[in-house]
Amino acid sequence: MLKKQMALSLTVLIAAAVLFIVVTFAWLTVSEIVDIDDAFITLEDVDATVELQVSTDAEHAVYTKVTGGISLENAVPGDVFYYRLWIQNTGLKAIISRVVFYGFTDGPSDDLVAYDAEQSLINCLVLNSYNTANSTTIVDELISTRIGELSGGLTYANASFVLANDVDIAVADDEYVYFTFTVATNAGNEYQNLKLTIATIQIQSAAD
Repeated sequence: MLKKQMALSLTVLIAAAVLFIVVTFAWLTVSEIVDIDDAFITLEDVDATVELQVSTDAEHAVYTKVTGGISLENAVPGDVFYYRLWIQNTGLKAIISRVVFYGFTDGPSDDLVAYDAEQSLINCLVLNSYNTANSTTIVDELISTRIGELSGGLTYANASFVLANDVDIAVADDEYVYFTFTVATNAGNEYQNLKLTIATIQIQSAAD
């Protein structure tokens, strides 16, 4: 299947401690920064500071805080986009945390351009992840595989998957959860002009 050039727009907005994000993939279209209303990062039962960081340097050695809109354009199948979550324990007890991705919404990148509503970028985005707290990894796994089979009326809009588990963080210490999205090299024309919105990342923690 022939590779087609795509435009990728990844928008991140931060307001106080609440982070917003949308991930847009659209072959053969020009990407735009899009405002979003859904909270992207939420903290549950934990005193912690969380920051989403992105790497754009060639060696992926430098990560910078996401403080505004990010637009990644003119990407092609096979390109990789590098992110990490920095989690600092600001409480008085050691904590054990897990990171959960929740809520995936498909739609067209451009309502005026034809798209295949039967397709989802969930089926062509490959996830890799590791963290600095333990040896648990995700290796070359499609998001759809990570979510698993939908049943009982569940849709991708209310589905979730665990990105990282058993992340132990000592008092006043911090850990990193790294993750990448790779556009599958065999992604073809059926994925043109599609957008995937990720609603929420939850950091769920308890006293260790």
